[in-house]
Amino acid sequence: RSLVTTLQEAFEALQATVPPAEIESFAGLVHTSMSGPGRFYHRTAHVFDLFKSAKEEPTTALAALFHDIVYVQIDGILSCVRGVLEPFIVQKEKSNQVAETSDKHVQLVNHFFGFKPGQDLPPFGGQNEYLSCLVAVLKLRPYLSMEYLVAIIIAIEATVPFRGVGQDGLTWMERARKRYE
Repeated sequence: RSLVTTLQEAFEALQATVPPAEIESFAGLVHTSMSGPGRFYHRTAHVFDLFKSAKEEPTTALAALFHDIVYVQIDGILSCVRGVLEPFIVQKEKSNQVAETSDKHVQLVNHFFGFKPGQDLPPFGGQNEYLSCLVAVLKLRPYLSMEYLVAIIIAIEATVPFRGVGQDGLTWMERARKRYE
């Protein structure tokens, strides 16, 4: 499979009209982001293991393609995504924080991830998935309905690893269910 073909198939399945140059740009972004020298597991080959067919599972395929494009501990925030993310995060010396915003798409991502403006992004508690999701939503929003974007947000948020019972006594799935309602 190729990134371009997968993107084309997903957009066709969603009846989204995306210019070929934009599809190639998305494929280049995914490839560049996931091909760094420190990447061993979270590389482009990994994304194809996460879905059967872009035609049959288009939002899952898009979520899979974008879910690991930001990996701060390995790559930092790469120049290919920095411009997209800069308005929505505050980079501190040792952390990244959620910025205040009136952008409804970013607010939706914040809601589903349970992050609030001013909050430090936890390095091992969703930072990479959150930032990857922001890039996905901001890049895809000109072409996809809110319904499809929400499906992608939920799928990417579900990839945050190693979550147990929180201080509120709820599992991550119980907390997520409350946010989704």
